[in-house]
Amino acid sequence: MKLEHAKAIQRAALSTLGFDVDVRESYSGRGMYGMSTAAVVGRQGEILQSIALAAADLAVKDYDSAMEFVEDMGLRFDSMGHDIVVY
Repeated sequence: MKLEHAKAIQRAALSTLGFDVDVRESYSGRGMYGMSTAAVVGRQGEILQSIALAAADLAVKDYDSAMEFVEDMGLRFDSMGHDIVVY
């Protein structure tokens, strides 16, 4: 996931929905073999709602940016106990 998209998800979570979602600038998940990417950490339902809101916000502002965001959402999930990491 691009860092700018992780931050857009975090903004949607915090400013509009009131969810506490953290951004990790460099996360290396299972099967990434040392490569890293941006990621979002929080509760699964809250992250999914935040992704939907971030996509809708981008669609209103700039269609091309929204399409780039959607294309970047080929996501993977790892469990972190109560929370998940989405990358």
